[in-house]
Amino acid sequence: MEVMQECLYDFIPRSDFVNPKHEESPVEISEFLRDLDLKNLKDLVLRGYQNDYHFRFPPMAMIKAIILMRLKKIKSFPKLADYLMVNKHAVNLGFNIKKPMPSKKTLWHFAVKRLKNSWRTIIDRTIQEIVLRLRFLGIEIGKRVAVDSTPIEALQNDKDALYNGHYKLLMYKLFTAVDVIHRIPLAYEVKDGTIGDSENLIPLLYKLKQKGIDFDYVYADGAFESHKNFAEVNIRFSATFRTNLGESYQLNEEGTREGIGLRYEQNWNKAPHYKPSMEINNNINYMMMVLTDIGETHCVGNYFRNSIIREIEESPAEYEEEYASSRTSIEEFHGHFKTQLEVESKLNRKGLENVRQYLEMCLFAYLCIALNRVQHGITEGLINLGGLV
Repeated sequence: MEVMQECLYDFIPRSDFVNPKHEESPVEISEFLRDLDLKNLKDLVLRGYQNDYHFRFPPMAMIKAIILMRLKKIKSFPKLADYLMVNKHAVNLGFNIKKPMPSKKTLWHFAVKRLKNSWRTIIDRTIQEIVLRLRFLGIEIGKRVAVDSTPIEALQNDKDALYNGHYKLLMYKLFTAVDVIHRIPLAYEVKDGTIGDSENLIPLLYKLKQKGIDFDYVYADGAFESHKNFAEVNIRFSATFRTNLGESYQLNEEGTREGIGLRYEQNWNKAPHYKPSMEINNNINYMMMVLTDIGETHCVGNYFRNSIIREIEESPAEYEEEYASSRTSIEEFHGHFKTQLEVESKLNRKGLENVRQYLEMCLFAYLCIALNRVQHGITEGLINLGGLV
């Protein structure tokens, strides 16, 4: 975090920065990346180098080349090497055109081998910088987050990919937690194609907390609904979980103060440091915390589920509007991300770890669009790719 704070105050925005907004005023991607300051990531990038001998090419120019590759939807490293032979692009990225440009093998080795174990950390650091810079500009990001998964169609004969009967695809799953307002991905995970959604909610939320993101509301579709998730979101994170309960929901007697008290009396002595209800004056928050700690989440989940049911019954239209709006934000993010970067059609790698690395490069490139704008004091349309050519 010290590096991040230092970069936050050291950076001087370019006075001639052009913010691409739409196709009528296009900006070349290499020109856009020229203005992107990545010194916050330099220590992470340099971990892939063992000594100064390997600095044949500027490391930060190399990583900008990978960003350009994904934003320009360049499928292969040979084509990227050819693209860098155009002097203006090379100069914009930070290469010295008086020296040879990196070969296809050098570019591949940098992205796939040198940064093999660094992409997740690079993404996390980038997200943290975006959060800090927006906070510096008076915007607290991530108060409302939407969580969902989206299918990533795998290549044929990919032995790690699994067939998903719902999507009728050989695929992987990309899970993301997205800021509802700005539609910026704040946490992610890549899993096999048949894993359930519900079990991946809490790990994503812990990733948000690790980045210092303090969320109040979590939105997810019915595939993420479970008593455990209702309990964990409310108790562990002091947040509200909003989901689609379907049409057959009804209040559950177990999810009442009396039901919580009864289950607590039956289970409080499973650990020596917990106290009987009389000693805690029947404090329901304490009882639910203990029950969640020992895995008795069914009644706790029902308690918070009942609360949502009452809210729906009191204001059904208002609840549906808020839920639908938040769900739309992540659905549009996934559609925009996959379509604008042609994520599936440009995928040319097999195996879970290789596909994860590929998706991490795509996510990083996507985040850098927002980062560049935030670095220049722009807070609207952060992930808009319109006008980038």
